[in-house]
Amino acid sequence: MKTYQIRFNKTRGQEGRGTSDHVWRVFEDGKEYLFKNLNITVPVKSEKDKNGIDYNIVCQGQLVIDRVTSTAYICSEVEKSESNSPEIKIICLSNVFSRLMHFKEKGQVEHGHKHTYDHGTLVSYGSVLYEVLDGYNGKTVSSKVFTAPDFVYVNKDKFHKLTALEDNTVCACIHALKTNDQELVSPDFLIEPLIGDQKGIIGRTILEETGMQWLNPANLSDNELVS
Repeated sequence: MKTYQIRFNKTRGQEGRGTSDHVWRVFEDGKEYLFKNLNITVPVKSEKDKNGIDYNIVCQGQLVIDRVTSTAYICSEVEKSESNSPEIKIICLSNVFSRLMHFKEKGQVEHGHKHTYDHGTLVSYGSVLYEVLDGYNGKTVSSKVFTAPDFVYVNKDKFHKLTALEDNTVCACIHALKTNDQELVSPDFLIEPLIGDQKGIIGRTILEETGMQWLNPANLSDNELVS
C-alpha cells in the first residue's frame, strides 16, 4: 500500500503547471501528477510538508487514474481473493443475452478478454475497477472506477478486465444476440428463457432455429461460458 500526498496547485494555469482547472497535486513515490478532480475513499490526515511551509492531505491506498475526466481515485488496495473469478449466470430471452457476474469477494477478477461488438455492462451493486489493456492480460492503457448504479460502455475488440473493489459486487453484460453475419436474431427466437450455457446450448439452439452460427460476443468458446 502506497502513501500519497495531496496539495492544492497554487501555480495552476502557468506554463507546465496545467490549466486553471488542474487544481490538485498528487505525489506518488516522489512523482507529481496534476488533476482536475479528486475522489478519495480511504481515511486521510493532514501533515506539514517537509518544506516547513505547506500542508498536505496524506492517505494510503491505491491510485487509479481516469485520464478522460482527469480524476485521481485513491481507494483501498485490492487484495487477490482465493477464488479469483466471479460466479457466472447466463440467461437468454427473446434476442437478448445477459451474463451476470457476482464478485463474492473484493479482489475477484473477470480476466482480460475482448468482445466482437460494443455493449454495456450494468454495475448494479458495489464497485469495480475497469481497465483497458494492450493485449490479453496485458498492460493497462486506461482505467476507471465505476460505482453502482452505473453503466460501463465496453468497446468492441478492446481487451479489458474488471476487478471488484467491494464484496458482493454485481455486474451484468447485456446485449443483443447476433449471428456471424452481424444479423440480429429474431425477437421471437426464445419464448422460454434459456438459462446457462451448458455445453454450448446457446450456439446450437441458434443454429437449429435460424440456420446461422452464433456470433459469440466474448470471443470465447461456448464451453468457457458454462455457468
